[in-house]
Amino acid sequence: MDQDHEDVEAEEREMNEAPPSSSNGHDPLADLRRLRREIEEDTSHKLDIPGYAGKLVAEYRKLSYPEVEKINRRVARMREKNHPNTQLLGDCDVLVEALVEIYLRKDPDKPDELEPLTRGFPSVTGEEGHTTWLDAAAVVLPDDKQLPPNAEQRSGVRAVFGADLAIPPHRIELAFWMQSLNEESDEDFGFAWSETSG
Repeated sequence: MDQDHEDVEAEEREMNEAPPSSSNGHDPLADLRRLRREIEEDTSHKLDIPGYAGKLVAEYRKLSYPEVEKINRRVARMREKNHPNTQLLGDCDVLVEALVEIYLRKDPDKPDELEPLTRGFPSVTGEEGHTTWLDAAAVVLPDDKQLPPNAEQRSGVRAVFGADLAIPPHRIELAFWMQSLNEESDEDFGFAWSETSG
């Protein structure tokens, strides 16, 4: 076997062992790995709260399977008792459980410059370290519309959004983001599509 033939065979072996690449030598598998890493590292997500001209922003985290199952069971119990607004309350529960912080965006031209909405104010719930929905409601509601001291966080969500019909689309947008993170999300958010939104 001559040297040229050996060189050709060695070249063919290298081509067979190499990962797929485009004509310019780019490795598409490396792109997939990079995208997967970005998904894994994307652990929080910010959404503008509708009705505030981009000045009120909620930051959320992904929910775990047990957390979503807990919400599912709560929604199922409410439905069995013919509780009014079951779908809406399930959506509120998702927003309550996933909330990390609520921010004020002072300058719409600087969308990344955010500060916690209740910085410098005591929490109405005593939950220090982050703004709750009840804290946010205390800030945005006028004095004569304030919620009672024993109000639930769900009431805070509804008060902040102002219009109940604005809550499901916001929760659905959040669920889409969570699904990009959670391989079990189709099962996790089964209620999100068929029960609490329909």
